[in-house]
Amino acid sequence: MRVFLTGGSSFVGQHLIRRLRSDGHDVVTLARSAASARKVTDVEAEPVRGDLIELPHGYSTAPPARLEHLLSVDAVVHAAARMEFGYTAHMAAVPNAARCSV
Repeated sequence: MRVFLTGGSSFVGQHLIRRLRSDGHDVVTLARSAASARKVTDVEAEPVRGDLIELPHGYSTAPPARLEHLLSVDAVVHAAARMEFGYTAHMAAVPNAARCSV
């Protein structure tokens, strides 16, 4: 089976790639940077350079051409998350639960 994975360079993604590969699956993973591409290549996955933020909203525009890889996969696993670790003064007044963007 051929699997497309987001978040392949993360801690969870790296373990998932190793497991999928050990079970005999081919893995294609989205990689935002050259460093991420190296990490997934090191665990025998095929990197596709790109970012989730590049995906179109709605049906008005076509997805980036590099995502044509999605046409050749049997499964998609979404293991990516947008993480921001900044702090601004206005956040001090906001309860922790309200800061979560889930």
